[in-house]
Amino acid sequence: MRQLLVECSEPGLVVSLAEELENVFRHVDFARAQALGRQLRDLAHELGPEFEQAWEGFHLEVPNDGGHPPTFGNRGSPDEAPLKDLLDNAAERGLGRFELRSTLLLSQDGPPPETREQYIRDLADSIRGASWEELGFFQMPVDLPATMAAHRQQLMDEYGGDVLRARARYPAVGHRWIQDSVKRLEDALKEVNTRSESVMEYELARLDPSGVGRPARSTKP
Repeated sequence: MRQLLVECSEPGLVVSLAEELENVFRHVDFARAQALGRQLRDLAHELGPEFEQAWEGFHLEVPNDGGHPPTFGNRGSPDEAPLKDLLDNAAERGLGRFELRSTLLLSQDGPPPETREQYIRDLADSIRGASWEELGFFQMPVDLPATMAAHRQQLMDEYGGDVLRARARYPAVGHRWIQDSVKRLEDALKEVNTRSESVMEYELARLDPSGVGRPARSTKP
C-alpha cells in the first residue's frame, strides 16, 4: 500500500498553516482555506514580482503525508528565500503563522479540490492514512536505499558516537547528568538529520517502489 502511495505521488513544496489541528477543524473550513490562499496571493502581489513568482503555482490541496491542513502545494521549484519572507510578512499582518516544508507525497490523482465535498474527502483520506501509520500498518514499508543508510550510519557514528563517549567519561551521575546527556544527544540527532535530509530526498526521489522487496515480517508477539 505504502509503495503504491509513493509511486503515485510527486515531490514538491508545501505551505501549511501552523495551528493546532483541533483549532483548524473548528475555525478553518473550506471557504476560509480558499480565502487564505487568495490573501497570500494578494500579499505576494503587493510585495512585488519576486514574491509573486515565488507564490505562483501554489494551490490548496491535501498531500498524502499526513500533514496538518490547510496546505498549499507546489510541484515546481520556487525560490524559497522570498517565499519564507512572504510567510513572515503574512504572520506579521495577522494572516496566520505558516510553515514551509518539502514532501514527496503530493497527489497525482487530479486537480485540487474545487468544492467543499472534495476537500472533505481529501482530508478524510489523509487522516485515514495517518491513522494507519500511527497504528503501525505502514511501519517499515520499504527498505532504505543502501547509500542513504550507509551515509546516515556514518553520521550517527560521527555525531552520536562522540556525544555518547563524552557523556560516558563525564565525572557526574544523577538527574542533571541524564538531562544534559539527552539534550546533547538531541542536538547531535538534529545535526545528523540536517546533514542527511538532502541525501534522503535525493535517494527517495530516485526510488522505484516496484523494485523494492517487502521487508520480513516481525516474529515478535
